[in-house]
Amino acid sequence: MAKKTKYEILAVNPATDNIPECGLGEFVNGFTDTHINYKIQLFTIILGCITALLAIINVFTKSELLIFLTIIIGAVFLIMLIVDFYRIKIKKRISVFLYKDGFLWLVQSSNGSVINKETINYSDVFGINLSSTKQYTNGVYNCTNCTLKIMSNNQRVFFNKNGLHKSQLNDPIQFETATMLGMYFINLQWGKRNLEQTIIQFNQEGKAVFLTSEFGDAIIVTQDTLSLGDKQIDMKLGFDYKFDNGQLIIKQKTDEKKLFGKTKIVININGMFNQSAFLYLIKNLFGIK
Repeated sequence: MAKKTKYEILAVNPATDNIPECGLGEFVNGFTDTHINYKIQLFTIILGCITALLAIINVFTKSELLIFLTIIIGAVFLIMLIVDFYRIKIKKRISVFLYKDGFLWLVQSSNGSVINKETINYSDVFGINLSSTKQYTNGVYNCTNCTLKIMSNNQRVFFNKNGLHKSQLNDPIQFETATMLGMYFINLQWGKRNLEQTIIQFNQEGKAVFLTSEFGDAIIVTQDTLSLGDKQIDMKLGFDYKFDNGQLIIKQKTDEKKLFGKTKIVININGMFNQSAFLYLIKNLFGIK
């Protein structure tokens, strides 16, 4: 029988796991750290056996060298035991349950008591952003740090979570925590939902509005223009663009309104709320991809 992946271990099973009722519609999927049994590591057990063996030998030999080694190895064993105890007894368990109309973010202690419970209804959400930054050590990939932010309809960030994974290709099958899997699938689920809403809004109003922060200028996309604050690019007149370090830089090719230089807009794609809908619009309207 093939060994289960971490993804399979963390996945919530409706047949065996308790699915909380949150009034958010049908359960879709979820992930929980409660499926992971934290145990004392084999290395810690071996250190404990070595320490005990040396202590017994010291009873008969009284060797100063053996006493010194016993103290050193015993100290390492004690540290490892404390670390394992933390992992087993103190470490919080995260569970994320996704439903048709929102999600539940649940934090529990090792004995199952609830530490924190956050229920998010998508009807209260303006936008979601999942940003990521890859970390390298001496040019070698180490990990990817991620942040999930959710902005309310009054344009205030009210939900903020951090996680990391070690998949350079951003493959969720390789993620190892319920936190990271929850963040990924919340963003994925919302992205599909928001794209449908954005297309409907654009067809009705002729524009779509995007934000990269609570207090920043709005980015407005219309059939022929792209605006950021008081700067506007007339896409019909031609433009140049490039993506650079998570930013989209667009320059007007012809700008008769300006005597010097050309209008330039720099948009923080990595920090944008509803990023997938924005990228969809500028690809289909302007061919930017």
